Amino acid sequence: MIDQPKRCLQSRWRRPILVLAIALSIATRASAADHYLFSYFIGNGEDGLHLAHSTDGLNWQALNRGQSLLRPTVDKDRLMRDPSVVRGPDGHFHMVWTTGWHDHGIGVAHSSDLIEWSEQKRIGVMDHEPKCRNCWAPEIFYDDATQQYLIFWASTIEERFPETAGSCESDLNHRIYYVTTKDFQTYSPTQLYFDPGIAIIDSFLVRDGDRYVLVTKNETRFPEPAKNLFVATAAAATGPFHVQGAAFSPNWVEGPSVLHVGDRWLIYFDEYTRHHYKAMQTHDFDKWSDVETPLTYPTGMRHGTAFTVDEAVATKLLELQPPALPNGSFEETHKSGDNDQRVPLHWLPHVYGGDAELALVPEGRNKSQCVSVRSPSGTDASWRSSFAVDPQSRYRLTGWIRTQDVDAGSGRGALLNVHELSGATTQVIVGTTDWRRVEVIFDTGTLDQITVNTLLGGWGTSSGTAWFDDLQLERLGNSPEPSVWPAPSGNPIIADCIADPSIAEFDGVFYLTATTDDCPRDGFGRWHNGPAVLWKSTDLVHWSFQGHLMPSANDMLFWAPSRIIQHNDRYLLFPTLNSKIRVAAAESPDGPFELIAGTKEKPLLDTIDAEVFVDDDGQGYLFSNHRRAWRMNNDLTAVVGDPITIETRRQGYSEGPIVFKRQGIYYYLYTLSGHEDYHYAYCLSRQSPLGPFETPAEDIVARSDPEQGIFGPGHGNVFSGAGTDDYYFVYLEFGRGGVTRQVCINRLEFNDDGTIRPVQVSPAGITGLRRDTDNVAAAQLRDLVRQDQVSVAASSQRPPITIYGYADKQRLLRREDYMPDNVTDQSNFTRWLPAEDDTDPWFSIDLGKVQTVVRTEFFLYRPTLGHAYQIESSTDGQHWTSVVNHTERQIRSPQIDTIDVTTRYLRMKFLEGHPGIWEMNIYGKSTGR
Repeated sequence: MIDQPKRCLQSRWRRPILVLAIALSIATRASAADHYLFSYFIGNGEDGLHLAHSTDGLNWQALNRGQSLLRPTVDKDRLMRDPSVVRGPDGHFHMVWTTGWHDHGIGVAHSSDLIEWSEQKRIGVMDHEPKCRNCWAPEIFYDDATQQYLIFWASTIEERFPETAGSCESDLNHRIYYVTTKDFQTYSPTQLYFDPGIAIIDSFLVRDGDRYVLVTKNETRFPEPAKNLFVATAAAATGPFHVQGAAFSPNWVEGPSVLHVGDRWLIYFDEYTRHHYKAMQTHDFDKWSDVETPLTYPTGMRHGTAFTVDEAVATKLLELQPPALPNGSFEETHKSGDNDQRVPLHWLPHVYGGDAELALVPEGRNKSQCVSVRSPSGTDASWRSSFAVDPQSRYRLTGWIRTQDVDAGSGRGALLNVHELSGATTQVIVGTTDWRRVEVIFDTGTLDQITVNTLLGGWGTSSGTAWFDDLQLERLGNSPEPSVWPAPSGNPIIADCIADPSIAEFDGVFYLTATTDDCPRDGFGRWHNGPAVLWKSTDLVHWSFQGHLMPSANDMLFWAPSRIIQHNDRYLLFPTLNSKIRVAAAESPDGPFELIAGTKEKPLLDTIDAEVFVDDDGQGYLFSNHRRAWRMNNDLTAVVGDPITIETRRQGYSEGPIVFKRQGIYYYLYTLSGHEDYHYAYCLSRQSPLGPFETPAEDIVARSDPEQGIFGPGHGNVFSGAGTDDYYFVYLEFGRGGVTRQVCINRLEFNDDGTIRPVQVSPAGITGLRRDTDNVAAAQLRDLVRQDQVSVAASSQRPPITIYGYADKQRLLRREDYMPDNVTDQSNFTRWLPAEDDTDPWFSIDLGKVQTVVRTEFFLYRPTLGHAYQIESSTDGQHWTSVVNHTERQIRSPQIDTIDVTTRYLRMKFLEGHPGIWEMNIYGKSTGR
């Protein structure tokens, strides 16, 4: 149905209004049965009147699912800002509002229940003043003493009040003006209402006993900013008003509203530079204090009015249950703009960048209404709608998209998304297509309001035409609690925060190179990346390192070093140093690696994330971010010719390329998005590492799995054990956010046609490829830690934290604690950390009885910076003897010490380095079993 107008009440306001009782005004003292409402606007006021409800004046909840109850239709700007509502003596509500930034009038409308509204009218209160610049923040007040309505607002009239000229931004110099009316048909001439000798805006009037109290904002900006609230009083509603005392509010506030709750007055105001509402309280408008608890209020609430209503009005409003997503079929419309163009109710056109034509057209799926976005030259534009949702809830957003000649360009194409949640995007449609259904499931986190976009573009500009129809939002239930990482677990494989892993195998040993994360150093700013180390293993389960991989580069940011390549008589590495790809070489895969002459001054490439692939014929190729690839020279120290760009189905920024060959097929994997929404897609070629490539129907290799607790499977590597067809995907996991990533491994499997099966990412990881014969702890010694009688203790522990998304800060990812028990849970995901102010940190273990200990292994926190430590033993927990004393930093992990001590207790004390332990092993002599 096109146009479903609300029942018109216009004729009711053409009759004189009889005074039946004392007005129930905004400031009416509330009885116990009263309810409180707050009229407000969001954004720029385009979508009109919003209402919130409260029973205590402090906790406010959006009504009508946060959707507007009345859309603006008057003035060329069609705005409804600063809505002010009063209830008259006949029980009807009257509202005035700011209609635009430069209008000489204000809007007015009337209602019996705040749901059905009369035709909107414009009152030209300043049309007689050619030098008037605006009419802002009107307020309406019913004065029972004179039985009339008082409407007042702020205006600047050029050349008036020269004594305060220049005291405000943009040469504004406001004073408060007013008119009166009894019937909203005729109005008194406009008069000056309040001039305290300074520029003022945003006045609010209440009656307190036999006096009238006016709360007003001092708008002075220069020479020193005030922007605060003060009180003036008068014996009559029309003044004259006299200032009472100094300002009572903080500076940089606006939009006061006053409400009587219980035995106190609450004064609400918008701390607009801090983007939140606040309330203060008073009993006499002389002494002021903050309210006892912070306000809760709808997201995005802006300047409005608090007032009292009875239970009947409140109940009807509380029962409103509009669709979760308003007008998703675009059938309800209203007039907008100077030419009265019809636009969909609850939806607004918005251009983020480029040029676009946005229209409501009868070209929907069933010849119904739909919206379109068209741009021959490229745009990032959408129709958008904002509305309330339930926090900590899971929703499904669906819709239909049709496209014609859509080129993704630097954007993504045509899609739906949730504006506040970067990962909440549907499938992208490009090219020319018939109607296609798209969907996305998302969690709201702490959000109670979201904005849905029908996008052409998205994070860049796209060209062509896209049509959107039949959007729906379904609440699926409460968001699940974040998964608890199981212990024991196979993932992460390394007891440290590292990222961008690559694995190579030489002579039965696996060599893992990576970016060192969570390693703050002076001079590196926000990049908490540490020196490079080389993790080694013979079974992909037990890993260790000794010293730094490339000491000569320790003063540089070391990222994404690629796998080690054996070429001729040396081993090559291609790290990103200070954001540029360089070449390093060593005589052994153990290093140390040194930059090849000249590459420190002149890097191999001015980009990041090298992936070097050498084909069976010896030809080398280098792949980097942005889907670029080069051929390499014979010694793999330089690229040859210009790069090519690999064309992929999915667009957007890409990094962390992976290239490998299996059974004659070349695979190219590339990342999409980032942070906790990192995921991998791929294409394949049966001819060459440079293509041509084909994209399978299912081209996503790995994505986040919140049910498993795995987020952002990003920049990684694919490898296989020598002489096997067993392939593995090693990747970074992003669930801690920021530069605190860890490395996981899961199996990579293939279909019979060579396409890749989506990886089942999980904390379980893999089992070792073969037994680690060098691991004497497993082969020869007895584990003393995993015994029922064992307990641990520590000097302190850091408080637990809740981790939200890095990109979507509302998304709850996981909860993490730092308990001592984490050290013995056989998981590299958990750790013990002492309190940050602990100046003498220690960790101890009680073996339950006196035993002989011959070996200790500690996987310490931030191991690449090294640790100096002491290990003490005790048979009674009271008297301690030093058995290990490393006074110099040992740069290795684990920290292994061979001892021979009979003890019940062991205690580690940290002398240097960052205190904390991921895991530990304590071994005794084998029993021979």
